[in-house]
Amino acid sequence: MAPLEHSLPCRDMLAYADIVSAAYLDRSSRLGTFEGEKAALQYGLCLPRSYHGFMGRGAGRIELDVLEECRQATAGDPGLFDCFFHPAGPLRERLELSLGKNPELRELSSFLSKPRSAEQPPHEDNAAATEGNYVTLFFGVQHRVSGAGGTSFFEQSAALPPTKRSAFCKRLIADPRSAACTTIQLELGQYLTFSLHMVHYGKSNLGFDHNRILGSALYARRGAPDLPQNRAHHPLPARSQRQRPTAEARQALLLVREVTAPFHTSSAGC
Repeated sequence: MAPLEHSLPCRDMLAYADIVSAAYLDRSSRLGTFEGEKAALQYGLCLPRSYHGFMGRGAGRIELDVLEECRQATAGDPGLFDCFFHPAGPLRERLELSLGKNPELRELSSFLSKPRSAEQPPHEDNAAATEGNYVTLFFGVQHRVSGAGGTSFFEQSAALPPTKRSAFCKRLIADPRSAACTTIQLELGQYLTFSLHMVHYGKSNLGFDHNRILGSALYARRGAPDLPQNRAHHPLPARSQRQRPTAEARQALLLVREVTAPFHTSSAGC
């Protein structure tokens, strides 16, 4: 885990959190009562169906792809999110140590855990990944809040052969405490990198008031093939002409514009 003196820019992290919040409100507002999506979102249950850009990852857990929103934000504010699109300093050194020169950003997404969300089952991110070609970056976009949960990692699991790693996951799903793990909750701007084969899981958000937002980026060795991903193929329902953004969505969009507006302060670190 990166020490705070090597952290990502606070301004970028706060802008990212606001983009994720606005994307969640916008996309969730398109779902009606078909197959119970509205009830699932309201009560923190599992989504009965996942959509492109809005994927259920367990009870009260949503994954949001925000790569395009971040690209659009940089168009209006050059330099914003350079920490992702053009990583430098210790993060660049860490990525190049694993992936070689000039690694490619392939995905930029976030995991949003609603209050009282359940724990995830232990899992690896992509069994089809070739070791040394891909690295996941987790980064904190909020200050740590008591009870908001963290991520537990089984640090030696990435070195297991595929069949043993699969069996290890099954054993952990039956009893998550059958092996030692390290639980990490990132502070604002902190980050860590890990292999797509490392077994891990998100802890429950025990808070009653706040969504927990965790940023995630996927980097690849330059020229490495795209991975087959566990992605949803159902398009989100189109917004009807009568359907307008909620007051909360409008406020979140205003916050994004305020946070991403250029201002004359240093963005190097927090």
